[in-house]
Amino acid sequence: MESIWANKPYVTYVGPRSTRSLVGWDAQKKYWESFNKGFSARSVSIVDSHIHMSATSPGRLASRAGQAQMSDGSARKVDWIVTNIYEKTDGRWLMVSHHVQPKAQ
Repeated sequence: MESIWANKPYVTYVGPRSTRSLVGWDAQKKYWESFNKGFSARSVSIVDSHIHMSATSPGRLASRAGQAQMSDGSARKVDWIVTNIYEKTDGRWLMVSHHVQPKAQ
């Protein structure tokens, strides 16, 4: 995750089961290290994407679909709406905000 996230104190994450926003790279790093332990494999692809560009930050709204294989052997369907916001830092677009929510059925 470090290669796609800005290492900034203001980055934010809200996941599909989050009860609060995570703010700052240190909180992100701890979260992803813990979160990734629950998976043995993941396969997710973007099925619909809308990109908005501004002078300073592009954003992308997309739907993701796929399958996640959990460490306990169970499988979970992935069907989410994702909003990502990027910031250009040292010539690279890095994520500064990631919000995921279940897709309305």
